[in-house]
Amino acid sequence: MNKLFIKKIIASIIIFIMIFGFLSLYNKSYGATYTYTYNSNDLPANFDTLYPGYRSLLETLATNHKNWTFKLYETGLNWETVINNEYSGHGGSPKNLSPANDSRYSGAWICSICGTKPYDNGNWYCTSISAIEYMMDPRNSLNESDLFQFQELYSSTADTKEAIQTMVAGTFINTQECIDAIHTASQTHGINALHLISRMLQEQGTNGSTLGLGITENGVTYYNLFNIGAYGNTEAEVINNGFQTAKSNGWTSMGASIQGGASFLKDKYINKGQNTLYYQKFNVVYHDSLYGHQYMQNILAAQNEGTTMRNKYINLGVLESNFTFNIPLYSNMPSYACSRPSTTTETIKGELAYVNASGGLALRAEPGSSSSIAYIDEGTQVTILERASEKVNGYYWDRVYTPKGIGYMAREASDGSKTYLVVIKEGAGDSNGDGKVDSMDMYNIIQHILGNKILEGTFFEAIDTNSDKKIDSMDMYNVIQIILKN
Repeated sequence: MNKLFIKKIIASIIIFIMIFGFLSLYNKSYGATYTYTYNSNDLPANFDTLYPGYRSLLETLATNHKNWTFKLYETGLNWETVINNEYSGHGGSPKNLSPANDSRYSGAWICSICGTKPYDNGNWYCTSISAIEYMMDPRNSLNESDLFQFQELYSSTADTKEAIQTMVAGTFINTQECIDAIHTASQTHGINALHLISRMLQEQGTNGSTLGLGITENGVTYYNLFNIGAYGNTEAEVINNGFQTAKSNGWTSMGASIQGGASFLKDKYINKGQNTLYYQKFNVVYHDSLYGHQYMQNILAAQNEGTTMRNKYINLGVLESNFTFNIPLYSNMPSYACSRPSTTTETIKGELAYVNASGGLALRAEPGSSSSIAYIDEGTQVTILERASEKVNGYYWDRVYTPKGIGYMAREASDGSKTYLVVIKEGAGDSNGDGKVDSMDMYNIIQHILGNKILEGTFFEAIDTNSDKKIDSMDMYNVIQIILKN
């Protein structure tokens, strides 16, 4: 590669980084919080347009639980950007993992890039983008069962020793030492006692595991009930790293581990705005380290811990207490809640295309039907399974496979002036399926090379301009030439 070529590449990178760096300065508006209760709300007039589907779900919950308060927090983040950032780390340390030995999370729950490569202690697989969308979409959790992952985790009047004793009954932390430590930690750090308990049970199980029950070295036993620092790709690595954390902090009793774990949660998470289980799993609030600084990789952790907390509240008879729930809002969310991934893996064959309709395109149950299964966002990749040869009501209705199911979509406008489904061509340089090659495609290449955004499937093939099965500076150069029309 000659020096002139290298200089051109470097100059191009600098120009695009400057452009997008400058634009990013204007994308930092966040922090507005709206409240919704049984008696009142301060939602803006355009709330339903900005955040479709939230209001009706909130209304149902508020009607059934008149003492609950819902805070709706504007993250200032674009939905697609959030999902792309959470769907990263492939081959190294993915941000989200699904249980490997549970058929409920098989098939389309598993990342197509990593497949069944084992992670953590060997019992986890990398999670697919559709599973991340499903679990992160708050509208899927604004219900009686899953809501408590949004509960604010500050201490409450219910955090008495008697209540704690009831909460830990039947678990390995049902000892006086643990009960006293949980109560003291809750009062000292202002953390909901039930949060501390559910976190330990999520990490250790009801009967405890190796780190929670303690590891002895040279006659001294060390405990790590919160699995702090317990990471790695093998069980031995996970346990050793967790043990070294306990040892370095001097957690030589279960009580000391509980006190240390509570302090860690308060200082490292709750004080940084990650004051719900959801925010600790998906960091969309601590802007100094967005999409990083996440307590766990288990994509089900926040929901599972929330369910544990809810069940404990029911057992204590305090479910109708004055709870506050903090729920995130994202820009440009899909019109409908993201669908739950299938547990089967389908091999889909057909003509790959992207939706070219401004505002999205309806997926119909039958050709020409007025019944919509879902709306598919503009730019979404779909597969044309059967191409229509005759028009119905003035349109060609192709049978298509989409991220939200199989149905029929209009390919062309009745007057032939508009194509709603555009076939994706390999090597054309269009990395986002918007039908043109421009600075955004250049930006996507840079983000892919830096590992910040992973292009895959036909979008990878579109940007692999020389078909060498990799994306590098040569593809960057070729896209620049396409933009310049050389």
